[in-house]
Amino acid sequence: MGGILVTTLGISWQVVPELFGFTNPDQLPLYRYADPDPGCSPAGSLEAIWIVTTSGGEAQRALLETWAERIEPPPELRFWWVDGLEDVDSLEGDRRFRELVLRVALLARKRARPGSLQLSLAGGRKTMSAAMHDAAYTIGCDTLLHVIDRFRTQEQRNRFQRLGPEELARALPPELAALVLPVVLQRDVAPGEVLATLADDADTAPWLAELPPDGGPVPLADTPLIARVAEMRRQADALATNLRVQLLEGASEEVFPLLYTLPPRLLRTLRATILGVRPEMRSAELAWLRALPKAELHCHLGGLFTLAETVEIAAAETSRVEAWSRRVPELAAFRERLGRLVRERDLQKLRCWFGDDLRALRRMIPGVPQPLTVAAFLLAFRDHIPLLCRLVYGELEDPERMRGIGFARFERLGDLQGSGLLQSRATLRRALHLLKDKMKRDNVSYLELRCSPVNYTRGDLSSPRKVLDAILDILDEIACEELDIRLILCVSRHRDLRMARRTVRLVARMLEDSRFARRFVGCDLAGSEEVAEARAFRRLFRPLHERVVRLTIHAGEEQPAESIWQALYELNADRIGHGLSLAQHPELLKRFVERRIAVEMCPSSNRAIVGFDAPAAGGRIYPLKCYLKEGLKVTVNSDDPGICRTSLTEEYLRAAELSPGGLSFWEVLKLVYHGFTAAFCPHDERRDHIRRAQERLKGILLEAGEGAGGWSPLVRARN
Repeated sequence: MGGILVTTLGISWQVVPELFGFTNPDQLPLYRYADPDPGCSPAGSLEAIWIVTTSGGEAQRALLETWAERIEPPPELRFWWVDGLEDVDSLEGDRRFRELVLRVALLARKRARPGSLQLSLAGGRKTMSAAMHDAAYTIGCDTLLHVIDRFRTQEQRNRFQRLGPEELARALPPELAALVLPVVLQRDVAPGEVLATLADDADTAPWLAELPPDGGPVPLADTPLIARVAEMRRQADALATNLRVQLLEGASEEVFPLLYTLPPRLLRTLRATILGVRPEMRSAELAWLRALPKAELHCHLGGLFTLAETVEIAAAETSRVEAWSRRVPELAAFRERLGRLVRERDLQKLRCWFGDDLRALRRMIPGVPQPLTVAAFLLAFRDHIPLLCRLVYGELEDPERMRGIGFARFERLGDLQGSGLLQSRATLRRALHLLKDKMKRDNVSYLELRCSPVNYTRGDLSSPRKVLDAILDILDEIACEELDIRLILCVSRHRDLRMARRTVRLVARMLEDSRFARRFVGCDLAGSEEVAEARAFRRLFRPLHERVVRLTIHAGEEQPAESIWQALYELNADRIGHGLSLAQHPELLKRFVERRIAVEMCPSSNRAIVGFDAPAAGGRIYPLKCYLKEGLKVTVNSDDPGICRTSLTEEYLRAAELSPGGLSFWEVLKLVYHGFTAAFCPHDERRDHIRRAQERLKGILLEAGEGAGGWSPLVRARN
């Protein structure tokens, strides 16, 4: 059968045409002249209207049958009533009426086409509406409807109630159409936990069989279906309590509070369904992961963009490149030669010309301001991105080969972006607009963006303060409610120490600026641990400690756990970037767990620099899953997504693929939660982000649907 509407009915028979005009406006244009137009039901049109009423409703039934004959084609009407129940005016009558409503609604759930069951609270006494409301939240429905009257006088009410079947089978005049308003109270009403077994419960079959198939009186001496539902609810509550107790055991469990309110079967599915172990499910898993709300805590502006995106950023300087080419012959000659080699796709000559040090581009043509030479280089590849990829990545063009290449080589892969390209307001603007789009595609609602203003002062922004002001201007320009962007300023341990001091002084000065203070959340000690230990920056970081600036320290990426110990005890780190060697020091790991210090893990860059690989490949075992089992607060991040050719969504799946046995949905949601709870923004703002993420997550989990094997978040993703 197609769409079915189940409604109760009292003495106001007109409610059925009012509902049908909303569900089937093509058959009954009742509201054609209504202002405002109520639209139509999102669950689509009906084929049948099933009505639960009392034995005293003969006159209303006759009027409705007369009305239906005037509709083309006529809707199928079925009436059921409790035999001998003239009115629902006693506790016993109410109980018997509820039993009949529940039976009819359950039968409709079994017979209606998927997605087309509609229930209405509009008909009859409040006790009748309450019975339908209970049925809706017991068995679920696709749309829960109501009709609101807007009578301002008794005369208007009387006039409407005098309308007959003929008048309600055509469009109402404007003054009458405005007096009633059908509304959708709720879409996709989730069934109660009992429906999982109730819909196929053999016990219910005889009770449904007692319903006359075409409608009629139903003798009800007792209420077995209500009793069955009550018992199943008690059992479900007991199961839920036991499961939640199990989930809450141990101080290490830290997830969205929402998860403890979900039905037990969903909780069991979340813990039992694994990601990252079935290649054929990769696209569906990515689709589900992409939909999740996320926080990104470890992402560098200088490594954020793919080569195609760096060319797009370079295009912001097209007019200046052209102008300087007319002024400086060397730049024009450089562009002409480069353009010819690119058009000829002569990769060998390009490599002989530039070698593997593309940083030299910045100084190649004296007198040309940065970043114009780099921009000119990139623009030559505008229509030849694959060639640019082969030139930059070489044998690493296949991302699967980027494994264990070390920090120095990894960093060189980003020579064309970061401080090579972001040396002007124009390129910064284009980059930050691209950043916004990238984050929105991944459903990132909170971002802590890492950048180094002292590295971007060789172009038209001649001081770190000017760079920072430009960044703040552009962030205000792209501000939107869906994405909260904060700043972490980087101190580079492998650069000139004077540049590190400039960053610390910049922070100290800018903290008095309210616009900066609103965006700024902390500092980062970044770069190769091999070049300088964390303890070497203790004195330099003293002003930051005095101002209680939050710190995240890159530590334990390529170096032993001693590096992490220094970050924690010498620099008072609030978070640790990477922390891959933490497992080497069990006591230190225990301290991290006790103090709830988060570790920012970045699977693709960890794989590229250090050499972790999927368990089946026999590579080094990625410690993320071990950390979760120990109760460590772990976050998943993208680090340098442009260099790694990844995204935050893909990083969650990469984390699962690198972890022995994959990651369960439950573990993924725990990682998502950690991303929000470990954020450096103020407590009240962090709480608001968690609340909004949880609201969005609730819709994702509860709307995922029913699969053949039970509830699965991937059902919707596959579709």
